[in-house]
Amino acid sequence: MSNKALILTIGTGNVDELETSLLTPLQKSISKGEWQKVVLLPSQITKKFAGMLQDRIGSAPIEISPLPKAKQEDDADSCFAHFDEVMNGLHSQGYLNQNIVADFTRGTKAMSAALVLAAVRHEIPVLRYITSDRRDNRGQVVSGQEMINEISTTTATGQQKLDTALRFISSGAFAAVLELLPDPANSFAKIGWPEKMLPQLSAIRSMAEFYSSWEKFDYPSAFRIAEAELDSWTKMKKDFANWKEYFPNKEMRKWVQNLSEPLTKAHKSKSPILRKIAADLLANAERRVRDNQLEDAVIRAYRIRELIAQIRLFDNGIDSDDVQRDHPALLGVQDKLKKDGRQSWHTGEGGRYQASREKAAMLLTALGDKMGAKLLKENRESLLSTKSRNNSLLIHGFRSMGNVDKKKLLSDFKEMETLIREDDPQNAQRNLELARSINFGVK
Repeated sequence: MSNKALILTIGTGNVDELETSLLTPLQKSISKGEWQKVVLLPSQITKKFAGMLQDRIGSAPIEISPLPKAKQEDDADSCFAHFDEVMNGLHSQGYLNQNIVADFTRGTKAMSAALVLAAVRHEIPVLRYITSDRRDNRGQVVSGQEMINEISTTTATGQQKLDTALRFISSGAFAAVLELLPDPANSFAKIGWPEKMLPQLSAIRSMAEFYSSWEKFDYPSAFRIAEAELDSWTKMKKDFANWKEYFPNKEMRKWVQNLSEPLTKAHKSKSPILRKIAADLLANAERRVRDNQLEDAVIRAYRIRELIAQIRLFDNGIDSDDVQRDHPALLGVQDKLKKDGRQSWHTGEGGRYQASREKAAMLLTALGDKMGAKLLKENRESLLSTKSRNNSLLIHGFRSMGNVDKKKLLSDFKEMETLIREDDPQNAQRNLELARSINFGVK
């Protein structure tokens, strides 16, 4: 059984009727429930009343934790700081949020407000106050007619978390949402969430899983999530207008489905899939710039140049990882390399001829593909040039890209976008639009 604790503020009550206005109602609150600890929170003035209550109740261990200084009972900030410290102490003693109840009935308005705020900050799910449907001509509760009411904070704290999740989603911090929101499939994790909010919690968390999978190029997982959740997302769009623009749509689902298609043995069938992946790489690199992950951004964007060369070779029936030894284009490139005194070719496992980025572009040129020359031509000042890339910390060199000029980097990205558009003028615009539909927070 988990330990349970009750926290109560202690005010003055009616000093002429201390028993009925203060001690009896508080004792009634303490008697409702089984507590391993009761913490009384008086002011310097009312700590003697807390001591009286402690003396008369021996069934539960009562601690008195008064506000440290006089007159702090009218300073909500001072009250909050003290109550927050008390709750931290309970947590350090093993008391869980869901096993703490806070009673804010007695105390100054500042004390009551501070206790409620501290309870919400610590995600304490239940607040308690004493009331009655019978009052005297002064508006005071009739003694002996007190009722203990409890209210839940879980709707407020749950909505607060969803608001934070919305900010994370809108800035592209998808993994942060998964850390923030519990998995509704875990019964323990659902503690502290009202039943009516669980469908929204589930939909938003699955949305974050979808985007997170897409973000890390796990297209099959993203597609499986979209297949299972698209109907739920569509319904949520209607109910939660502030989330509307962030819920994945059918076009996004189709996009990750296309990206997850297997690369079959037929060379030309690979090209449409890889052209979509090239666009997706560029959009992903743009998000890395947004998040100041500039080294990763450079690697992603640089890969596009090589990928386009591989795509164009597939169009010509050539696999850059396994070039036929007797292919006329290969023989022509070999002759040129020998004349230039350069390494003729790179062989992989089983003696396969493999074309690097440069040699793939040379093969395209030998085949009469004008894209080959464009891929070989580099702006040496570009952060995406071969020299710059090879000198970077994550490739072969010692230069960190972490402090490069973001505007300069994004300008260099335009070169990759131009290659994507020239490679596939009919489909590039649409591919880029779909790839960038996940670029929340990119300016």
